[in-house]
Amino acid sequence: MPPQSCINGSLAQYVPTTDQPWNAERVAHLYNRMGFGATFEELESGLLESSWDLVDSLIDEAISKINSVASAQFSPVWQDYTQESNDYYDFTVQINLHREELQVNWIKQMIEQNFRAKLSLFWHNHFVTKFEDYKCSSYLYKYYRLLMDSGLGNFRDFVKDIGKSGAMLMFLNGSENEKSDPNENYARELLELFTLGEGNGYTENDIMEAARALTGWKASFFVCELPYFDPNLHDDGMKTIFGQTGNYDHDSLIDLIFQERGNEVAHYICRKLYRYFVYDIPDETIVSQLAQIFVDNDFEFIPVFEVLFKSQHFFDENAINVRIKSPLECFVMVIRKLDMEYDNDVFLQKIFGACRDLGQHLFNPPDVSGWREHRAWITEETMTKRWNGLCRYLIEFMLPETGDNMVFLFRKIVDYSDDVNLVVPRFIDYVLDKPLFYSPDYNSALVAFKLDVPENYFDPNSTGTWTLYYGDIDQQLCALLDYVIRLPEFQLC
Repeated sequence: MPPQSCINGSLAQYVPTTDQPWNAERVAHLYNRMGFGATFEELESGLLESSWDLVDSLIDEAISKINSVASAQFSPVWQDYTQESNDYYDFTVQINLHREELQVNWIKQMIEQNFRAKLSLFWHNHFVTKFEDYKCSSYLYKYYRLLMDSGLGNFRDFVKDIGKSGAMLMFLNGSENEKSDPNENYARELLELFTLGEGNGYTENDIMEAARALTGWKASFFVCELPYFDPNLHDDGMKTIFGQTGNYDHDSLIDLIFQERGNEVAHYICRKLYRYFVYDIPDETIVSQLAQIFVDNDFEFIPVFEVLFKSQHFFDENAINVRIKSPLECFVMVIRKLDMEYDNDVFLQKIFGACRDLGQHLFNPPDVSGWREHRAWITEETMTKRWNGLCRYLIEFMLPETGDNMVFLFRKIVDYSDDVNLVVPRFIDYVLDKPLFYSPDYNSALVAFKLDVPENYFDPNSTGTWTLYYGDIDQQLCALLDYVIRLPEFQLC
């Protein structure tokens, strides 16, 4: 028997109750799933809004970023780079520098934005491409912009656009797909991974015929020219797909998939969305209801997200702090929560490198299936790397630039209390987004927090009574953060 979800509640709108109040824990939960954690100010202001108003504001924020003239926030000079226009870049040397520049700026957007950046990471792991397989800066940038700008729109249009992107044409051999020698690679993944799911409503003959419909689109690894359609390489003969016969091309094939297999598409995508935004074990009843909403709204995403994120099911107690954080979530959430400075590109490159070592290599997932996520993030090797990497990069490299910010925020979090027995639990609860109920853990945290101060320093009867303005409080905070990062609860969001 497959594992069952223990998350309760329906898709009816969440209404706070005594048992399930609208509190800091649920505000944090919403920001954790629709972004990369809540800042202190976001927690404070979120408590003053209703849950559904806060969901609307996060979605509206994402839409405004997409629609804004300045939505790119990062428009490099190399975004339209081709080998022919290479007057000032060396093609073979600069492309990796371009990728590194984009990676750094994507991490910045994860820190600065909420839902748009979180959703783009989901789509990166759905419409997978690997930069190592196409190594073209302009293809990379346009792929990235598609992820950032299309994830809240219409899924059918998104599928059409991604299939004609240079990154996808190169990665899954679409550029090699010609009428004289059809290449089935992209057609197979289009049905198996991108729209329907493995073995769900298609045959091998459908794949072969779909490959014929996709012929004629070209891109170039060597030139990086804009993708284009060559009608001389397109098979314009009749094809039979899903039992329907017609002279299908790229766009009419996608239309056919959504026309003939729309229910299967909706269920497959909504199941993936559930696993990413709610929990790894899907509630199939909830998934089916979301899929129906998806179909009824012509495959527009916003109605699905509005219902899901406002639902009783999403805010159920058993849905909170049950997903294992990805490496990027570990780093970005701490940076946001502790108000750390992040304008240092060298530091952000170190974060990128640490995430790569932990298995989350931006623009280079392991294969076309993407990262496995959830429990796959935790192994004996990656667990120790999480501890050491997070502590080293967040504390050793950031402390000189961000220590004052952390201390100032810390004072606000604990409401300027000098009672260390209150200060430590409150700080831990803020970092973990939930109360830590085990007093032995608090006692251990107090020991970590004391660091090298005299034994009587925390004794109220001592002349050396501890205060929030103790000279080495930033070092104490780092010692406490080191302790919290190693707790099992920290790995969850």
